[in-house]
Amino acid sequence: MSTLNTLLDRATADGTTPAAQVVVLHDGQARHSSAHGHVAPMGAATSTHTRFDLASVTKVAATTAAAAVLLQRGLLDLDAPIGRMLPSVAWPDRTARELLGHRGGLVPWQPWFDAARQDPRCAGLWSGGPGDRALARTLTLAAAWTTPAGPRGVRAYSDLGFIALGELISALVGEPLDAFVLREVFHRAGTGLRFRRVGADAPDPTIAPTGASRPRPPAPGQQGAFVPDPHVNSALGGDVDDDNAWALGGVAGHAGVFGSATDLATLGDVIRQDIDGAGKLAHADVWRTLIALDAPDVSPVRSLGFDRPSAAGSSVGEQFGRGPRGAIGHLGFTGSSLWIDLDDALVVALVTNRTAHGRENVAGIRALRPAVHTAALDLRRR
Repeated sequence: MSTLNTLLDRATADGTTPAAQVVVLHDGQARHSSAHGHVAPMGAATSTHTRFDLASVTKVAATTAAAAVLLQRGLLDLDAPIGRMLPSVAWPDRTARELLGHRGGLVPWQPWFDAARQDPRCAGLWSGGPGDRALARTLTLAAAWTTPAGPRGVRAYSDLGFIALGELISALVGEPLDAFVLREVFHRAGTGLRFRRVGADAPDPTIAPTGASRPRPPAPGQQGAFVPDPHVNSALGGDVDDDNAWALGGVAGHAGVFGSATDLATLGDVIRQDIDGAGKLAHADVWRTLIALDAPDVSPVRSLGFDRPSAAGSSVGEQFGRGPRGAIGHLGFTGSSLWIDLDDALVVALVTNRTAHGRENVAGIRALRPAVHTAALDLRRR
């Protein structure tokens, strides 16, 4: 049995996550693909076709990839004030470059969904009853747009920045974000990744669940930000885990994409090939603009829309992405990740639903991620 199988079997047995998949591609060729655990307690065994909520990996898979397409077509100006297209935001002078690099001074997170949850015209949605979903989206965006910003130029990871980027992309192309991304990114990349609209897409029990209540309990660090209702159980299979994305209808620039590890690795390899000139989504110079280190004197180091391995304590371990070109990728709160080692031509997609065991259940995934990427490197080296 391979090291990766051992790691993932152990993770699905010891409470790290109920279900998991991992796919490793080297130079476009599959070196490993496996599924582990069960979709839910007493549920069906996980298969390689089981889909997962990718959480913040959406930032790369949808928003950054869509930005590349728009840059290729001359529709996105990285340095133009976003207020030209989003006049309602309280920080109209911020730019797409700043938001992609998480240095626009925007707050990391707030429960913007609570504005809709407290409105009687929408409140029923949170208990699985009737309510105005369009109004819920409007109220959630209004709460987000009026959130004050801090000083620009300081690196602070922000969901709000990517919510704004998703709305900016939609405004630039004149259609909903999910429609544009499906046609111009996912279809062109040949991947099964998809947004799922809350209330429009039918519940799907084959999607690995991430929680059992709405809103989800506060995540670590969010305690006291809102009052959860422990008696409400309105979770449906396939609904996005993130409550702000849920209130926005399941389609947002920061979260909302679902897929398998195979789907995610497929997109990752298209990005890897595009960086080297394949041109399936965008030309190499566009991707090289995005993956170049953004404001390298501002820590932590990031690229535009992509994370980079930290010098120590990285989620990809101490060996992955340590060549001259490094690695690009992103993590998701539900336990998903996509990383591309640019020197080794290695793509690793790991997806889990670790939050189904509780949002505070973080120790296991923090140990699993670096071990998986070190084992993936060993596969390439054989």
